[in-house]
Amino acid sequence: MRTSLKYLLLLVASCLLFLFPQLSQANDVKVLDHAGLFTAEEKAAVEQDVKDFIQTTNMDAVVLTINNAEGYATRDYAADFYDYNGYGIGKNYDGFIFIIDMDNREFYVVTSGKTHALLSDSRIDTILDNAEPYMRNGNYAQASQAVINNITQFNAEGMPNGYKYNEETGQLIKQKKITGLEFLFAFVIASIAAIAAYASVNTKYALKKSTYTYPYASQGQLNLATQKNDLVDVRVTRRFIPRPTTTRGTTTKGGGSFTSSSGRSHGGGGRGF
Repeated sequence: MRTSLKYLLLLVASCLLFLFPQLSQANDVKVLDHAGLFTAEEKAAVEQDVKDFIQTTNMDAVVLTINNAEGYATRDYAADFYDYNGYGIGKNYDGFIFIIDMDNREFYVVTSGKTHALLSDSRIDTILDNAEPYMRNGNYAQASQAVINNITQFNAEGMPNGYKYNEETGQLIKQKKITGLEFLFAFVIASIAAIAAYASVNTKYALKKSTYTYPYASQGQLNLATQKNDLVDVRVTRRFIPRPTTTRGTTTKGGGSFTSSSGRSHGGGGRGF
């Protein structure tokens, strides 16, 4: 009897995990300061911001600091850490990880699922712009909080203009909406076309009823003139345009999408500091 009950409980648990995959995906440890960059108070504040973010958005959030990237690029290390440690909410693993990599001297936001769709390249740039001053001044906890707050704000604003998120496919769908100006323009063009068509048909029928014939032989004339252009001189001016220079920490890396070693699709971007 006890064995049957045990198997029944296991079956119920398996069914719950199948119906609600987020239960098996969410890792409770969200702030991992392996590089020791936060004070106890700062870590507690970041943890509270992460908790509030998850409750508000129903998307996961992870903050990770490291001293050793083990030979990996910052972006790839963060994506694999997110994928292989059970982070992400829902079937599309919605959420993001913010990593501060003291080994490669880079900070990076890696997104997944709905968060990937939410944060366009321009929004990623805004997030990095707001976090960079804190990073350069060594205020790493404040940088983490700035990232979380910015993503919370973008979530409140919704998906990028003209797009809708498909929960089933995890893809953005472009929506075409006709604005009032576009409708007015189309109406004017259609009206002009209708009037022109009416005038053309009316003119044709009017000529058929008339006996008037235009004396084109006596009234018409054709003048032909010859015009000649001579090439006098050719001058070619060459000017050297130097390549623009960039300094470390001002160039955004990433944007668009990439696939991690787990096979999942991610987005995001990062910078050096």
